[in-house]
Amino acid sequence: MTIAIYLGITLALLPEYTGSQSNDIVSGVYSAISRTMWAIGLAWITYACSTGNSGFINSFLTFKPFIPLSKITYAAYLIHPVVIATFYGSRQTAFQFSHYLMVSLFIFTMVFLKVSLRTTYTYRVLHYICTAI
Repeated sequence: MTIAIYLGITLALLPEYTGSQSNDIVSGVYSAISRTMWAIGLAWITYACSTGNSGFINSFLTFKPFIPLSKITYAAYLIHPVVIATFYGSRQTAFQFSHYLMVSLFIFTMVFLKVSLRTTYTYRVLHYICTAI
């Protein structure tokens, strides 16, 4: 069921991927229901995994090497709003895209994560959250 939902969502815009125009009805239906159907698909995967009816998907999602990656991702999720607020709050004017801006933003993010995770209360909070999971 979930595979059919995801394939339908992905293939509905196949004409767009190939460069031709899709008609307005297909685009409207896609816009109206694609996000809801995606959420239903994720809910079904969650339900199937929690009840033991998911087969190989549950074993793939609970694969042990994913655990450190999930903890790092969760920590980045918690810290990212602070990085964004600091970045936008420090700007005097609107910025234009440049490679220099992207590299400096990356370096700022890495330094901020390193400093905040090692020197503040954030490290203890994230460590507690990640070890409790």
